[in-house]
Amino acid sequence: MDDPPIVMWQDRVKVALPGLAMAVAAVLTYGLGSASAASLFWSILLSLMAVLMGWMAIVRSCLILAPEGLTWRTWIRTFDYEWGDFERFIVVSARSRMVAGVLSERCKRRRPWFSRWIGLKPFGGFWELPQQQIVDVLNEARRHWGPARESS
Repeated sequence: MDDPPIVMWQDRVKVALPGLAMAVAAVLTYGLGSASAASLFWSILLSLMAVLMGWMAIVRSCLILAPEGLTWRTWIRTFDYEWGDFERFIVVSARSRMVAGVLSERCKRRRPWFSRWIGLKPFGGFWELPQQQIVDVLNEARRHWGPARESS
């Protein structure tokens, strides 16, 4: 926490491997399937997903931690959050291994009425560091720079 900002990146290989698997599945679906509309549909869908995963491997997402707050930069847009927007950070489940922030009541009240019941803000997976280590760093940054510091 002594030398901000702290930047954590998604792993290119971890993002590219599922994309490669989808590309292979697209070729197999089209090549081995009958010339039906269903096999063409699945082949196109898998191909588009493979291209998207390839693009995500090139333009990686990152989490930027600074005293002002947390920035989540994705391949499509950038999201800025204050530390007070989160109660804590967690690994969503052992299977998905996604990192997420548990939203504070203050943050939920600022959201549109139809999304106030959503209590988590997922930041995805495929990170270079283990998910638990990312969660530990995020929670430490929140403790160090978060609401208790802002009020003093």
